[in-house]
Amino acid sequence: MYEFQYLQVAITELRLMRTLERVESLENVAKWSYRQPKKQRNLGGATKTHWDYLLDEMVTMTLSGFMPSLSYSIFIEMVES
Repeated sequence: MYEFQYLQVAITELRLMRTLERVESLENVAKWSYRQPKKQRNLGGATKTHWDYLLDEMVTMTLSGFMPSLSYSIFIEMVES
């Protein structure tokens, strides 16, 4: 049982070593960068849903002081559902 666990650890370490060696070799020929590109907004289905619009309306109602008890009760109903 323990030999199998040690074998799994050794295989994992070997994979990590090979991966890091590959990264180093790509870094040496300027084909690897650690810089992360920024995520673009509103691409690929990042549109607002019904709940997003409802939450925005709740924030507006709460901040404007328009019927705070009503906005609180609607918020509680949303959380419970």
